[in-house]
Amino acid sequence: MNRIFEKSLAILVLLVAVAFVFVGFNYLKAFQKAKYYRVIAEFEDSTQLQNGADIKIAGINVGRVVKKNLNYDKFTSVVEMDIEQNIKIPVDSLVSINSSSLLAASHLRILPGKAGEYMHNGAVFASAKSSASLEELIGRAIFTLSDAAK
Repeated sequence: MNRIFEKSLAILVLLVAVAFVFVGFNYLKAFQKAKYYRVIAEFEDSTQLQNGADIKIAGINVGRVVKKNLNYDKFTSVVEMDIEQNIKIPVDSLVSINSSSLLAASHLRILPGKAGEYMHNGAVFASAKSSASLEELIGRAIFTLSDAAK
């Protein structure tokens, strides 16, 4: 009786392992099917932004941050991102660094423009806006409150 239970348990564990491999393989296969094109944005500061961060339009994820580099001539942060191939971004769009809450990771938000021409692989955003850090916001609030008290 004990031996039958052990064999049944071994078969069950094996079936679960095969199911995990199957699901994992299909997930990777679906991820590889998505085609991307790379675009670039320059920010004054991208401290809060991490590699792999989401890129959103109207709250929907349309890509991810691939890497960040320093532009040694302008001393700006150059952010490279992959956008899903089927997403057409007008060339006059604005990209900004945003955070959903104090504890949430930062993401890039694209506000689409109205131009009839669209970004392509290697295109650079004409408008990029860095977010204010928490320290800056607190400093501004204290400065504003102290001015109002005078």
